[in-house]
Amino acid sequence: MQINNNNILQRFHDPKEVVGKIFMDIVNDIAPELRKLFGVDRAPKATMLKMPKFGGHVSRMADFLEQMTSMLGFTENIVGAWQLARKTGRLHVKVGFLEENQNQLEKNYFTIVTDYFIGQFIGYVTGEKVCILLYL
Repeated sequence: MQINNNNILQRFHDPKEVVGKIFMDIVNDIAPELRKLFGVDRAPKATMLKMPKFGGHVSRMADFLEQMTSMLGFTENIVGAWQLARKTGRLHVKVGFLEENQNQLEKNYFTIVTDYFIGQFIGYVTGEKVCILLYL
């Protein structure tokens, strides 16, 4: 990915790299209690993306973002985007840990992950941040 000085949205060379970096930040720094849920509770950073559950989630998230961008930005397939969002939401509702921790009075991990992910991802899309993975 190249630094973008014109504040124009850009396409990533490897979206999974960026998504992986953000998810690693989440499970290592923002909400380490999610490490077990993603199957990386004992994994060092260097191997996290190779772990089936965590690496698979990163890959599916990158694919989700690619599909949404394509549907909304290029083909204007709003119905398809809505169906994809619903399908993804339904899959997350089935995760017991998330359901148990959606109390608005305590930690809501879905909100924590979503808010952090969006905040970080926008920085990469606009070029304010550059993804450098030194430990991989």
